[in-house]
Amino acid sequence: MRKEWTREEIAFLVENFNKMTIKEIAERLGRSVYSVRDKARSLGLRKFKMTSSNKEWTREEDEILRKYYSVLPKDELLKLLPNRSWLAIQARAEKVLKIGRSLLINQLYGTPKLELSREQLAYIAGLIDGEGTITLVKHGNKIYPEVSITNTCKELIDWLKKTIGFGIVSEERKKNRKWKICYKYRVVSIAEVYSLLKEIEPYLIVKKQQALLVLKFIETLSNYVAKEKRRNYILTPKLLEIYNKVRELNQRRSRTRQKIQEEGRYLPTDEEVLRRRRRLAQKYRRLINEL
Repeated sequence: MRKEWTREEIAFLVENFNKMTIKEIAERLGRSVYSVRDKARSLGLRKFKMTSSNKEWTREEDEILRKYYSVLPKDELLKLLPNRSWLAIQARAEKVLKIGRSLLINQLYGTPKLELSREQLAYIAGLIDGEGTITLVKHGNKIYPEVSITNTCKELIDWLKKTIGFGIVSEERKKNRKWKICYKYRVVSIAEVYSLLKEIEPYLIVKKQQALLVLKFIETLSNYVAKEKRRNYILTPKLLEIYNKVRELNQRRSRTRQKIQEEGRYLPTDEEVLRRRRRLAQKYRRLINEL
């Protein structure tokens, strides 16, 4: 004679169908496996596969997200949470825990890591000090960091692009045909600028202040985006203050040149500057061959 199912048994079956195996439920209820399976089928119950998206989150996992979601790149987070997919991590952090993700961390993921020797880093820093620019460029209501080096030696510019692993190379023709063609190496991505300046900043001398200010600008911007949970950003007073400081530092050189002219002191002619650049280009070629 078949034993009728009570309300308590049905409630237990529904509540634990996806938490326990059919065999465990049958043992708890004192029924056969076939009886439990038939009843579950009649109630329309189905076993679902326990995946990272529907598995309950533990306190330890939530603590990892609170501590590291906004500061670690994607691959590092996946190592800390091996049983979770990236979509599940994003949904839990941003929709449930309300944690924003740093703009900088998002962009740094996928940026090539600089694996350069001290000599190479010091050499690149010297080029930036002498022939380069570290600045913040304003386009409309946004400000972007930029690092650039201009030189007439194409081999040098190509070496920079190959050694660093990212950046843009462009050709700049002068109005005077007698002047040599200049080549420009530029780094404009926020993450790439940050990665480059972090490595070469200890070796900079002339443009060290600009580098520190640009790094501060990127970190301030990144933290603002993470805190406000914005895809874009607006120019806050703090960001504008850093921008003005960098601009002032970069304008000192042109003001110094103007002051020298007003005082009647000696300034090299364009031909002398050109000869000096040619000597430097020859020196760069020799150094590149030695590296």
